[in-house]
Amino acid sequence: MAEIITQLGLLFVLVVAVSATLRLFKQPLVIGYIVTGIIAGPNFLNLIGANVDALTYFASLGVAILLFIVGLNLNPHVIRQMGPVSLITGGGQVVLTAAIGLAILLGLGFPFLESVYLAVALGFSSTIIITKLFSDKKSLDTLHGRIAIGVLIVQDLIAVLALMLIAPLSQNGALLDVLVKTVTQGGLLLLATAAVGFLALPHATRAVSKSQEFLLLFSLGWCFSVSAAFSYFGFSVEIGALLAGITLASSPYRVEVASKLRPLRDFFILTFFVLLGAQMAFGDVTALIWPAALLTLFIVVGKPLIVLALLTFLGYTTRTAFLAGVALAQISEFSLILVAAGAAVGHVRPEVSAMLTLVGLMSFAGSTYLILYSERIYRTVFPWLKAFKRRHAHEHEPDFGAQRFDMLLIGYDRIGYSLLHASKKLKGQWLVVDFNPDIIRLLQEKKVPCLYGDASDIDLLDDLNIKNAKLVVSTVPDPDVSLLILEKSRENQSHRPVIVMTANRIQDALKLYENGADYVLLPHFLGGAHAATLIGAYKTSASHYKAARRKHIQSLRERLDVGHEHP
Repeated sequence: MAEIITQLGLLFVLVVAVSATLRLFKQPLVIGYIVTGIIAGPNFLNLIGANVDALTYFASLGVAILLFIVGLNLNPHVIRQMGPVSLITGGGQVVLTAAIGLAILLGLGFPFLESVYLAVALGFSSTIIITKLFSDKKSLDTLHGRIAIGVLIVQDLIAVLALMLIAPLSQNGALLDVLVKTVTQGGLLLLATAAVGFLALPHATRAVSKSQEFLLLFSLGWCFSVSAAFSYFGFSVEIGALLAGITLASSPYRVEVASKLRPLRDFFILTFFVLLGAQMAFGDVTALIWPAALLTLFIVVGKPLIVLALLTFLGYTTRTAFLAGVALAQISEFSLILVAAGAAVGHVRPEVSAMLTLVGLMSFAGSTYLILYSERIYRTVFPWLKAFKRRHAHEHEPDFGAQRFDMLLIGYDRIGYSLLHASKKLKGQWLVVDFNPDIIRLLQEKKVPCLYGDASDIDLLDDLNIKNAKLVVSTVPDPDVSLLILEKSRENQSHRPVIVMTANRIQDALKLYENGADYVLLPHFLGGAHAATLIGAYKTSASHYKAARRKHIQSLRERLDVGHEHP
């Protein structure tokens, strides 16, 4: 036990040192974790040694908790909406990527069976990396985030099926029997999880919710129970944890559960990436460096283009399709497992398995930057994506149209809600823009003019023609998005709308003022300013406070009705 604690201590010291060094160069922490694993692995310091099993358990816990939290953000009605798109895009992407990859590999001179293994492996993307980065960017609730998560679920199911087919393939077994067994077991597990989740869980969570500690314990128990059940029948822990979270996604306690689990997630998922780096077995791949580089280029560039083509064909905007595509620009942990399993039965040479490990490391690093800076990359490559653009993208159809407006509110949740209610005295037509489909449906029910879209979408800003508005209010605190809105608002030289922006930092607010913002809201200072105004006006008058209290309670209940939570 003492040896494990000592090795963990040394490992975390190394994590801090490597991550701090990379932070100086503004590199993402995920890369630091993987690099730490490579340094701590058997090729260098060998800090992990015989305790790799302990780290593997930690990593499995991190994966389960991460996917459980992702599931908490996926309401069943969202899955119904995204299901057909995810199935077509996920299945189509795997097939097209594998087909093109097979042609490339055969062209490079790889044997046919080995090429099949590698080509199928190239079609999968990393659920862990994507969900971690999307969670950090708070992109899980966006349309492209939901599409990407749906595609990953489809990919994971295909990956599990591929892994289960290796044994009968190596023994000339009956593939049809394996396929029927897998589909039957998976379907029964899914039905059982859904039945318990939707019939029993609401009553159970209501009973345990009086204690936050008990609620957290119950949620973890549910997560690991479902994960264990899926693992027992040969499916992945990831799928079980994700489905466990989905069954709780309609619960009013999901936000509380997710917030309590995030520190655990961050600790355990760190060990996953460190272990991933430590298990990078490069071997003798000198002669395969160029094929590895070519395959990495295909994954980082080709796979996003395939997803872009599929989603625009299905009617989505180039921006949504591009952001979902770049999220998938890496191979998966399943890819490494699949090829390693092929090597174990003699279908793949060891050095080729090591080559795919190199492809994995390079694609993990490349896709991390693509995801973190996807908005900036999209604005840069936008002129070259016009060939994919469809004039009537269906994600706009429910909300877009010849809507006339004098005042534009970008971002409705919390701050926007208050601003819109306070501004009803202003004469003119308001239009609300938000990227959350649930908010859009709520606004449509209330007959509030609205449309779905993200303010960082160049297509959206062009369609809105915001330069002709009288007033533009943005509650989006991202400084890059705010600067883009300011830039678009200045395109009309003869008329300029009043621009009210939002920022989280004083430096960002000053920069927005320098670039022409008329006023900048800083939410973290608004509470103090409001309290000072209220106390200054009411002083010690109990009757005034009583009236204000009554109005505040009514306002808070209205916010609960529309699904507001404290951030």
